[in-house]
Amino acid sequence: MTVLQAKAARAGTPVVVRVSLAGGTGLFVREPGSPDGELRRLTPDGAEVVHYEVEPDGRAVWWFQADGAERGRWVRQSLDEGAVPEVVPDMPVGLGVGGFQTTGEVTVAGVAVGDFTRLYRIDAQLRATPVGVYPAGPSMVQALSADGTRAAVAFATKDDPYLKRMHVRDLATGETTELPEARWAYFRRAQFSPLAGDQRLLYQDRSPHGHLGLTVVDMATGQSRRIDHPSLQEADLLGSWVPSVPDPAGRSAPPHKLLITAHRRGRTALYVHDLLDRTTQPLRMPEGLGVEEAKLPGTGNLATDACPLPDGRMLVAVSGPRHRRGYLAFDPGSNALGADPRWPQPEVIPGASDRDYGVTPPGPRSVPYSVSVPRGQRPEGGWPTVFLIHGGPFWHDTDVFNPEERALNEDGYAVVRLNYSGSTGQGLDWIEKRFQDPLMGQLDDIAAVRDHLSARKVIDPQRLGIQGTSWGGLLALSAGIHQPGVWRFVVGKVPPVDVHTLVNDPDTWPSIRLGFNQTFLVGRDLSGEWPAPNAHKLMVPTLTTAATDDNRCPPGSIEEFVRNARAAGASIALLSTGGGHGVETDGGIDAAARIGQATRDFIARHMPAHPTPGRVVDDAMLRLASVSSSGLGPPTAKLSKATATVDLPPGQSPNTAPTRATDLGLAPSHPFKNWA
Repeated sequence: MTVLQAKAARAGTPVVVRVSLAGGTGLFVREPGSPDGELRRLTPDGAEVVHYEVEPDGRAVWWFQADGAERGRWVRQSLDEGAVPEVVPDMPVGLGVGGFQTTGEVTVAGVAVGDFTRLYRIDAQLRATPVGVYPAGPSMVQALSADGTRAAVAFATKDDPYLKRMHVRDLATGETTELPEARWAYFRRAQFSPLAGDQRLLYQDRSPHGHLGLTVVDMATGQSRRIDHPSLQEADLLGSWVPSVPDPAGRSAPPHKLLITAHRRGRTALYVHDLLDRTTQPLRMPEGLGVEEAKLPGTGNLATDACPLPDGRMLVAVSGPRHRRGYLAFDPGSNALGADPRWPQPEVIPGASDRDYGVTPPGPRSVPYSVSVPRGQRPEGGWPTVFLIHGGPFWHDTDVFNPEERALNEDGYAVVRLNYSGSTGQGLDWIEKRFQDPLMGQLDDIAAVRDHLSARKVIDPQRLGIQGTSWGGLLALSAGIHQPGVWRFVVGKVPPVDVHTLVNDPDTWPSIRLGFNQTFLVGRDLSGEWPAPNAHKLMVPTLTTAATDDNRCPPGSIEEFVRNARAAGASIALLSTGGGHGVETDGGIDAAARIGQATRDFIARHMPAHPTPGRVVDDAMLRLASVSSSGLGPPTAKLSKATATVDLPPGQSPNTAPTRATDLGLAPSHPFKNWA
């Protein structure tokens, strides 16, 4: 099994980990004094867990119990051995996208029902009381004060879903205090101090430099302070409180340090900021490692994947192109990162390729990208290359491990990833740029990177393929339609092929309906661009996937697209699975391996390459064990056990062996560095 996430509410409490299993994901607990890091299973067989949170006293864990269509309820489960989940009876069944925060005594949770997110205050006896109603999807509770008296809620209005507002609600009186709004901050993060009685709130806002910045405000006094330092400028920031260690009498001082992750053009860096002396210090990380992130429960918001350890240190998840996911411990006393033998360290992958980062030349299409290449001598005309396009579009590629990239490198392909306009992590203006020319502008970004690397003979312009998931799948299909002479193949996984279905289908995820209606369709006719009405133009060999319970990219519209494309003569295969939109990332090891192998076989069939000599391809390379690149909201999954069917064009057999070129026995080397 693979550890996906670790959580402990505070030092000295049990750590609850979410792991990837053969048929899904589950929760396990590690007690503070357990020998050799022994894990005990919490959730029952068949439970597939995406969202969860640990109560601060370590007595119980909350997790969202959903059906295949992503609808369900929050349940509370004691960490005692043999305990079973308890349902909150007064909360309706809905989508778990309204956020979740708990002190143990007081819980605030949101659930999307229809077009609205309904927030509830839940007491220790699991009695739920309505707190507020907000537009569904973009609205969610972000933070709860440690004494359970105040909750921070990020929300948008139906008139402007991308002007992200935030207020702090007094749970006793219902009064609200407005915080500065931030346009394009679609996933906006906040966190109260973990000390009871401390009313300071750390929240994201728009920095003077046009990026996501950080501010601390004391809700008791109204005093605020922006976290500002030259090393943090020109970066999107995520921040977390570093809890203070109790003294021998059990008393804790107010925390005064923040752990900050800075995102710049696909790279991550860790800093520690001291609120007392206002210093900011970079944390030295081993070369080649990036900072992993995890979703906040019940939201699409990302936070640094870190949790407190019993001795006061913080466990931070890291990985890199040559290292699988592992953990380092941050010591707030010495401001240093180090290994902890009780937790898996970043695992070195023998022979793995490094990854280079660059930006296309300055101009209207100055696009951040990364490229990794197989071991061996670069071919004269450049490498056969797969463009791996992230989803979202409110997402971005970073410097952490990507198992799809790793597998493609071993199969002999260079892999290019890019943060096209509209991606997060590049500043708020970069997100806004997407709406100036949606879809086609992002295809221009892909073309700019393609031309840049082709001109330098890093990639072979005659041997290019494109693959994407969710919004990335939409871009991959659109590239095949609008750039037919460029690509040897297209792989579009769970793509939103029909914009009109997204905004008119009542079962579509509510924030998608709201967002598309208020942005893409305002004053625009997209019929000449979107895949559905242009299926007859697709003449590139294509593989697409659909999930039966997907309420973000409905399978019916994908199936209709495939039928229309075939009627026009396209060679297109459809891989259908059970589960929801994130089945490949959260449906377990078997689901990831099944979809990953079908994808690799398809690519090898349509663009043969020279696999790396002595390559190692194992199940772990096919698991998406880090934050995934699927998008259109927080990932969820429900895999119908062992269900995956491949619908191939007439005349093709699913057992056709992929064509592979002869192994040339290339010597391992890295032929270029700093070439961009």
